Amino acid sequence: MQILSPPRLIRTIDIADRATSVRQVENHLHGALVSIDLDCSENLFYGHKNLVVKFCLSFTTRHQDGFHKSVAIKKAKVGYFRPDNDIRKMITAASQPTPPGIEGHNMFKEGRVEVKMQQVQGVSSIRIVVLLDAYPSNMELSAHLSTPPTPNEVAQPSRAFMSASRAFNASSPDDERLQRLLCWTAALGYKKLFAAYLDQGPSVLIMEDELGWTPFSLAAFSGRGSVIQLALQRGGTLSSRKKTAKGPSPLEAAARSQDPNIFNTFLKTLKYLKDLESDLPEKLPKPDNLPELTDNELEEELEGAVSGEQMSTVRRLVELLQPEEDRAKANWLAQRMVQAAAGGDLCLVQVLKSRGADVNCKVPGGTRGRPDAQFNRAGGQTTTPLMEAIWNDMVHVAEFLIIHGAEDDEALRTAVRKKQHNTIRALLHAGTPVTEAARQELINIASAEKDSTTLMLLKLEKGTGKLATYNNLHRDVDELFEATVVDFYDNKPPTFEELTVDALMQKRENYFERNETSFKWFHLPANNMKWAEALIGKIHHEDPAATSKVLDPKRWAKRQHEGELGSAHARFMIPACHDFSEAFKHKKKLGHENPDRHVLLFMPYLHWDEEWKMRERARLIAKNSPGMRWEEIPEEERKPKREELLLRRYLFEEASPNPNSRHVLHVRRTLDQSLYHNLKDTRIRDGDQAVHRYQSSDGNKKQRPIIMVDQLWLWILVGPSGKADTVVTCFSSRDWYDVGMDTDAPLLDERRTTDVLQITKSYLQQRPNAVKSPYDLAGVIASRCSRALLDHSSDMLNFAEVYENSISSIMDEEAALFNTFNTLMQTRSKVYEQASKPNETENGPGIENATDGTPLPESQHSQADGILQGRKHSIESSEQHCINYRAYARDREIPDDDDLKRLSKETGEAKINHLIALLEKFGRFYVLDITREITLLRLIKDIQDELAMMEKVFAEQQELLESLGLIIHTMDRHNPDLNDPVHTSSPNTNLSCRSGAERSRTGESQNLLMDRAHYDYDSDDDELLGDELTGTFSQLNTLVDLKQKQNNMIDTRTARLQAEQSHLMTLEAEKQGRTLMVFTIVTIIFLPLSFIAAFFAIPAKEFDNSSLTLGYVSKVTFPLSAAISLVFIAIGFLASKWNPEKIRNKWKHVV
Repeated sequence: MQILSPPRLIRTIDIADRATSVRQVENHLHGALVSIDLDCSENLFYGHKNLVVKFCLSFTTRHQDGFHKSVAIKKAKVGYFRPDNDIRKMITAASQPTPPGIEGHNMFKEGRVEVKMQQVQGVSSIRIVVLLDAYPSNMELSAHLSTPPTPNEVAQPSRAFMSASRAFNASSPDDERLQRLLCWTAALGYKKLFAAYLDQGPSVLIMEDELGWTPFSLAAFSGRGSVIQLALQRGGTLSSRKKTAKGPSPLEAAARSQDPNIFNTFLKTLKYLKDLESDLPEKLPKPDNLPELTDNELEEELEGAVSGEQMSTVRRLVELLQPEEDRAKANWLAQRMVQAAAGGDLCLVQVLKSRGADVNCKVPGGTRGRPDAQFNRAGGQTTTPLMEAIWNDMVHVAEFLIIHGAEDDEALRTAVRKKQHNTIRALLHAGTPVTEAARQELINIASAEKDSTTLMLLKLEKGTGKLATYNNLHRDVDELFEATVVDFYDNKPPTFEELTVDALMQKRENYFERNETSFKWFHLPANNMKWAEALIGKIHHEDPAATSKVLDPKRWAKRQHEGELGSAHARFMIPACHDFSEAFKHKKKLGHENPDRHVLLFMPYLHWDEEWKMRERARLIAKNSPGMRWEEIPEEERKPKREELLLRRYLFEEASPNPNSRHVLHVRRTLDQSLYHNLKDTRIRDGDQAVHRYQSSDGNKKQRPIIMVDQLWLWILVGPSGKADTVVTCFSSRDWYDVGMDTDAPLLDERRTTDVLQITKSYLQQRPNAVKSPYDLAGVIASRCSRALLDHSSDMLNFAEVYENSISSIMDEEAALFNTFNTLMQTRSKVYEQASKPNETENGPGIENATDGTPLPESQHSQADGILQGRKHSIESSEQHCINYRAYARDREIPDDDDLKRLSKETGEAKINHLIALLEKFGRFYVLDITREITLLRLIKDIQDELAMMEKVFAEQQELLESLGLIIHTMDRHNPDLNDPVHTSSPNTNLSCRSGAERSRTGESQNLLMDRAHYDYDSDDDELLGDELTGTFSQLNTLVDLKQKQNNMIDTRTARLQAEQSHLMTLEAEKQGRTLMVFTIVTIIFLPLSFIAAFFAIPAKEFDNSSLTLGYVSKVTFPLSAAISLVFIAIGFLASKWNPEKIRNKWKHVV
């Protein structure tokens, strides 16, 4: 076939000769089916948004004489298609057979097909399928651009594309290409084209694509009743109830359809054709004229759907079977629940639970003779779904019922008797109360049965509690917090919705389904376990068992870190990044060989909080005690105090004897709480952060931030189709109310430039095409969390500069301390040297010549003046040193102000000697004082601890993101190219289109690489700061060591001087001793003689006939001498204890 078309406009073209159809013998079919895929990207419009492109398509056939005749067009359809061949997204995104911007009315006439199209965002490829009555030999395609016509004007041509003729033999499409075309026509309801393609290969009707869908199931899913009837007439009855290897059956696809009537039409058509057996009519009756189904027929369909685990079909059949009256409906649901539990029909149990059946319902009946039988008031035996499941060994049903709140007093005992270990574990996980006596009884039963596994479970298994539902939440608190829901689409920017947490939890089930959206993002504004459990339960409302798999205790409740002291800040999720797709391995894959993965990410990250909020939170936690009754908060104060209410409801009031079974709120933690989580109270350490000291030093009255370690909880959930379609996140976020509160001081970051939620939303709004998959979104969120604190583009304080400036200040002060120490130690030497120069000057050149008295030359005058000025400056500067150092003196060894006054009055050598003595004492005092050095060492230690905490967080983040990147890389490595065309392509077509999944995952990998580079940058900065701190720490230690050594030298020199002085005093004492010896010898010789001479000189009666007797003289002389001697001896002893300085001070005070 000769093709005339503009270059690179045709993406793919194929032609099917109807004469080769399997039906040509009996129907004498002739003609051809031509499918043309056109590239209508933005390049086609040359960047102009107001242009219209018009395609003209015509076919001719060549006769033997060379004459070309137009080929009549019997049918033509136009619509867009997706390069990744996901037809479901195409039909949910477009409600019309032709997308907006394509004019297809009366598009074929007189042998030509005309299509007008405006540029539509997200539409890059359109498909034209033409049914011809003859096989063409030539095809001509032309394209013209023009401006759209106005009411008073005609369209103005803008550009015409040049056509190029080339020979091309278009072969018939193979089975895979035929299957794709059949899916496209079936989903859009093009019955005639569907029939024509089906004639080419009837077996393609049940051929599944890479996503597990067949043309038959896509027709049912899109609600195309006419196509469904045609498929059933062409042999589709046998495959209508059979699931494919990877996808749903056509009947189940009809149950999933948005058309509420298509499922009933499908069932009635099946019954009608079954009744006819082999006599199939050419035309079926209208759906309204088909006979209705009986309850027995619906029961047969339900039994088959349950055995095939077709959840959607079971749900629709239950809706048709259940009574409308409430009381009858409740009884019917209870009876069916017990029957389904006894039979092990988990699929039916799940549907009944979603339809409102009570998992703890009691109905009459049950297995007779059971030892655990219960009886009603009338004496009849009753049973429950849980007991029926346990008694009939339906462990998987029992686990589901237990997870969703089923209780029975005899359940645990019966499970122990029947050795159902999974049931026992589920009951214990759910927190089934077991008294000590009951536990001992169960242990005895297990011991008698020699069941070691049960014994281990009874002794070691700790409960984790039941998963929360909407009924377990506190609406009065939830209505005060805002959640965020973001819908992502393939062909338009994402949409954002802000609503309260309570409003989100009250949404209907269809709100959480991904009908027209590519995927959804749900964000909760706090790390509240109950919020997350209730939300994920809402998301998996169709398959409640999936909730228990996502929130399996080993990945959820048991993943919590619980401190021994029960501190609130000791509770956090241990960092992890897991692919938990193995939990769903029993389900059939609905996608390609390597589907998307379920991913869980628990990641710590650095953020900040206002200091007053942190202190208020710590005060409330410290104030709380078991059983405490809190005062009611007035209605007008509930919004400002919503965090206090959150703590009360979801932390303080969650009383449980076993702390490991509590599903509670995780509070925000400070840096010290994240590292020293075993400490009961860290308020003192929290107030000593480097950021707090830095802002306190400038004396501002603004709100001061404090660094926190928050948690990112992130789940990527895979839907029934095998594609990831939901992202759930939980992390602390501020809303606009937080930045608009009335406080005494201005709030920080009023534009929320560091709020992770806000900057993520801004990124999505500015770059709507950057996020194509949930994995891209996870990378963006993780990246924003990791850099929230150190983002230099925010309005907040630059935390990195805070640490740099703090370290620089410590380094500067360390240098100043070292210089001061060096200056002080050299002062005495300089004074001594300068003091010796005047003597040299006096003995050397002077103002006049020493020899002849003549004046000195001018040069020698200048030299003498410089020496004198230097001497004067040295003494004055040293004297100022003494005055400055005196201000810091607090020890009595330091001279007082009188010494400084004396220094100012003295002159000459006396002043120099006194100055040297004072400097010696001041230097000794300064060497002994290391108070400031110790303070700086403590500051360095604090900063080192904080940097070590940050480095620990960064290391955990890098490890987790590498794990996430490895999971995504594993999917990329084994993921086949979903758009690999198995058809004959036009040589002009050199366009390569990767699948959306591949593009999205590649983008995610790039995001992860960017994150790793970011972490390396932060690690380098952290390492540089750490090196500076280590160097400063070492220098301060060196300074302290030098002071100690200098002190030792001073002590040694002082000891030497004292030894020299002691030696001189000893020599002087020896000299004085010899002198005293001479006086003693002379005294010894003359003292007796003096005494004798004086005694006999007394004019006593015995010596000189005087009136005085010798006895009288003795009575007076000896007592008086003794009294005088004793007085002076006492004065001598007392004088040794007097303090001359104190006496002098008192004397000065008196004067």
